[in-house]
Amino acid sequence: MRGRTGILLLAGMVVCALTAGAQMRSWEPNPTVQQKYVAHRSSSWDRTGGNHDFLVVAPGQTVTVLDAAGPGEVSHIWFTLADNEPYFLKRVVLRMYWDGEKAPSVDTPIGDFFGLGLGYYYTWHSAVLSVGNERAMNCFFPMPFEHHALITVTNEGKQPIRALYYNIDYRTYSHPLPEGTLYFHAEYRQAQPNHGVNATKNLTGKNNYVWMTAKGHGQFVGVTMSVLQNQNGWWGEGDDMFFVDGSKRPQIEGTGSEDYFLGAWDFGDRPFSYATYGAPVAGQGHELQGSRWSLYRFHLDQPIPFAKSFKATIEHGTANDRSDNFYSVAYWYQSLPHAPLAKLPPGEERPRILPFGEAVSRFYLRLHALDRPGVLAEVTTSVGAAGVNIEDFSIDHAAEGGRGALRLIIAGGANAAAAMAALPTPPQPMTAIESPRPTLPVLIAAPMPAITPQPSNPATSGFTAGFTLVHCPA
Repeated sequence: MRGRTGILLLAGMVVCALTAGAQMRSWEPNPTVQQKYVAHRSSSWDRTGGNHDFLVVAPGQTVTVLDAAGPGEVSHIWFTLADNEPYFLKRVVLRMYWDGEKAPSVDTPIGDFFGLGLGYYYTWHSAVLSVGNERAMNCFFPMPFEHHALITVTNEGKQPIRALYYNIDYRTYSHPLPEGTLYFHAEYRQAQPNHGVNATKNLTGKNNYVWMTAKGHGQFVGVTMSVLQNQNGWWGEGDDMFFVDGSKRPQIEGTGSEDYFLGAWDFGDRPFSYATYGAPVAGQGHELQGSRWSLYRFHLDQPIPFAKSFKATIEHGTANDRSDNFYSVAYWYQSLPHAPLAKLPPGEERPRILPFGEAVSRFYLRLHALDRPGVLAEVTTSVGAAGVNIEDFSIDHAAEGGRGALRLIIAGGANAAAAMAALPTPPQPMTAIESPRPTLPVLIAAPMPAITPQPSNPATSGFTAGFTLVHCPA
C-alpha cells in the first residue's frame, strides 16, 4: 500500500504540474509535447578540456558571446563577472543585434540590463530577470531571430575583466518564424540629474524623464529603474505617462511612481521582489539626500501595443519639480528595422554610484562659537553658500559672552569636506567626540585627506571651528 500511495502521489503531482499550464509563461515550450527544435548553448567553456571556463577581456576589447544562424530563439542568458575596477557594472556594455542589422537592438551597461542600475550587486528575482547568489545575472526574455543573432560584451572600463563567464541557451528551428514575429529591444537612459522645474501641473509630459522611444509597430513590456536622491523628501510623486502612435497627451497615465511599480506608500521603506514588479532596493536612507532605490515593472499581463510609434515616460516629482538622478533600461518588442537607440553615454559619464553605506554616512562637525545672536545664521549661511545641506544641529550655550558649541550633522563625505572648507581654519583640531544621536552607534571616521580650508569668511569671524568627523550609521 505504501508503494501504491507513493505512485498515486507522484501521479497527482505530475497532473498538478502539467495542468498548471495557465500559470506557465506562454512562450515556454510545453514539456508534455515533444519538441522538434535543436537545443544549443554558447558558453565560455574551456576549449582545451580544462577548467579555465572564462574569458579575460582587456580594456577596450569586444568579445562575441553568441554568433548564431537562424531561424531560432535565445531562451536564457547567464553571466557572472570578476573585475577589480569599482562599479564595473556601469562600464561593461552588453549589445545585441538581430538579422544582420548594423545598429544594436540592445545597448546597455550590463549591470543596468539586469536591473543593477546602482552599479553594484544585489539579489532580486522576477519572471524574466534575476540576480542570484553570488553575482549571477540571468535573463529569460524570449529573443527570436529569423536569420542571425549576434551578442557582444565590451569592456569600456580602465581595467581588465579578470573573468567573464557566460552561458547562452538558444534553439534553432527547421521552419521560419511565424509571420509578424517581433524582436526584443532594450534601451538605457540616464539623467544626472533630472532638471526640476517650478510647475504645479503637467498634462502633456513636458520635461518628463523618457524611458524609451520607438518607431514602427510593437509592444512595450517593462522597465527597470534606479534612483539616487539629490534632495530630501519623497522622490516618487511623479506619474508614469505613455504616448501611443504620436498622441499629444498620454494614452495611459498613472497616479505616482511607487504606484506604477505596484507598491504603495513609499514602498513602506522595505525591499521586495515578485514575478512582475518590485523594489529590490528601498528605504536605504529614509528618503534623505543620498538615498537610493531600485525598481521594476513588467507588463507581462498586458504588453502595451503600438502601431506607429511609442514613448514611455515618467515624471521626476510632481509636475517634474525634483532633480534626482534616474538610471533606467526599458524593454520592448517591435518589428525590424528599428530606429536608432539613444546614444550610450561614454563610460566616464556613467557614474560611480557608491554603495549606500559609503554614500550617505553622516558626519558630525563640532564648532566652538561665541554665544551671541546671529552666529547660527552666519554658520548656516556660509555652509549653504557652499551648496551643502545641514540635516540637523544642536547648540550648547555658554555663560554670557563665552564660547558655546555648535554641532552640525552633514550627509556624505564630500559634503562634509565642502562644509569644512567654507568655515574658518581652526587653530587646533578638536578632540572631543560625541554622538549627535546617543541611541545610534558611533564610529570614528578616517581623517579626510587633503582638505585645505578656505581663509576665514569675514561674516563668520565670530567663531572658530574644530572638526571631528564621526560616522553615524543611518
